[in-house]
Amino acid sequence: MNIIQNIYLAVIFSTALIGFLRFKKHSLVFRLLIILLAITFVTEVIGRYVGIRRHNSMPFDHFYAVVEYVILTLMYSKILQNSVRKVIITLMPFMCAFALYNTLYLQGINSFPSNFVLICELFYMCYAFLGFKKILLHPLPIPLHQQGLFWLNLAQIIFSTTLFIYFGLMNYLNSHHSFGSSLVIFVQAINLIYALLLSTAILNDANSAKYLELNGQYK
Repeated sequence: MNIIQNIYLAVIFSTALIGFLRFKKHSLVFRLLIILLAITFVTEVIGRYVGIRRHNSMPFDHFYAVVEYVILTLMYSKILQNSVRKVIITLMPFMCAFALYNTLYLQGINSFPSNFVLICELFYMCYAFLGFKKILLHPLPIPLHQQGLFWLNLAQIIFSTTLFIYFGLMNYLNSHHSFGSSLVIFVQAINLIYALLLSTAILNDANSAKYLELNGQYK
């Protein structure tokens, strides 16, 4: 485990810990995000241990992909409103069914669930863009850089777009038999940036949580 991975795990753990220590001060959306980070840390640690012992931690990736999708969708169902909320909630059981089908019949539990993950990343990008739209249409009397939702949306857009680049590079390098450590470092760096942005989102949520509750948002 290199230094980037250690920093990544430290950021996730410390953010989740701080989040739980002041859990009641956060809005419901970011309570779900804190829970997701805690699950991420546990899954990462167990997955790495199993990967070392059994040389395959892909079953944990199948599990985590579904958990991440469900929690992020529930989060944005609280942020987004009206018909958009209904659509993303309606699609949830179909996506979970596809995840199960992909695990059992398409890619198998011992392979990375890229089919499901890529579809999810498209959803996350849409969630984030719609989240930015809500920020513009319903501005808060709080600087943008102090709003948790801003950092959450930014994290999703950066991570989701770079994940497509990663899969594109991975397929190209595999076809030329030149898959190397540089791509692994790239992925680790993106994961770290994503964790830092989510950490910033949680730490800034306290600035707007009380205002959002008083104004009836994120119901």
